Amino acid sequence: MAEVEKRKLMYRIFLTIFVLIFLVFAFYLTSKVITKTTGFSIMQDNTKFETCLKEKSIEVYVNMEDLDNLQNLPLFEYSDYMDIINCAKNNEPCLEKGIESFPTWIINNVKVIDLSTKEQLANYAGCEITLK
Repeated sequence: MAEVEKRKLMYRIFLTIFVLIFLVFAFYLTSKVITKTTGFSIMQDNTKFETCLKEKSIEVYVNMEDLDNLQNLPLFEYSDYMDIINCAKNNEPCLEKGIESFPTWIINNVKVIDLSTKEQLANYAGCEITLK
C-alpha cells in the first residue's frame, strides 16, 4: 500500500511542476502576442530611463519635518536620481528658487509643480521610456 501512495505523491508532484511550467510558458507567449499586436509591453526595461535620469539635473523641493514620509512623494522610486531639498530644515534655497508649493520639481532648470507620472517625468527630463 505504501508503494501506491508514493506513486500517487510522485504523480501529483510531476503534475504540479508540469502545470507551473505550462503557466509560465503561457504567460510568456501571451505577453509576446500582446507586445506584437498592440506595441505595448508587459515588462519594461528601466535601465536606459534610469541612466538618462542620472545625467539630468533634477531637484525636488519638499517641506517635511520627518523625511520618513518621503516615500509618499510621487515618483519616490526614482528619488535616487534626484537632489531632494527639504525646505523645513533649510528654507534659504527654497526662497532663492521661489518655491511656493510642495513638492516642486526643477528639472533641467524648468519648475514643475504637478508631477505625478513616470511619463511626465520622462517628458520634462527628456528621457525615453524604453520597452523590452
